[in-house]
Amino acid sequence: MRWFWDVAVFHTDVEDLSLPSQDAAGSVPEARLRGVELSGGWQARGWTLKAAATVGDYENAEDDRQLIRRAENTVRVDLDKELGRWVLGTTVRAESERYEDLFGIGRERIAGFGVWDLRASREMAPGWLASLTVDNVLDREYSTAKRFDNTDFISAGRTVFLSVRYDFVQ
Repeated sequence: MRWFWDVAVFHTDVEDLSLPSQDAAGSVPEARLRGVELSGGWQARGWTLKAAATVGDYENAEDDRQLIRRAENTVRVDLDKELGRWVLGTTVRAESERYEDLFGIGRERIAGFGVWDLRASREMAPGWLASLTVDNVLDREYSTAKRFDNTDFISAGRTVFLSVRYDFVQ
């Protein structure tokens, strides 16, 4: 059995931070990004459990308002099980609310969200890995941005990905 953990404290001052925006400016002259991320986990008998939580303060240094389209609090939990050449896993992740500056209208709150993902992978031959992932299994509707007309820009919903990867270095 193995336990692991990490604590990261960060503070960054950024000049001329480019952000996706509905107006032509699209940048913040001075931004302050600070926070703490706690992560940890456990491994034993083919099981791996990992969790991470971030509490941040991401703001425009000129007016102390939260940066647009950026959640300040996030949490993620991953659970994986190795079964021979297979690895099966799941992730639950959540993000707090964020804000959007709507050109000519003002500031609008966008609700936080949580989603559940599944994944499976199998080593097919040395260096070859096939993976299947299903993101947002419950097809939860959520938004991380607003359109110019103040309607939610809805995420893709449930998505399924199949990939094959080859690693040249083994």
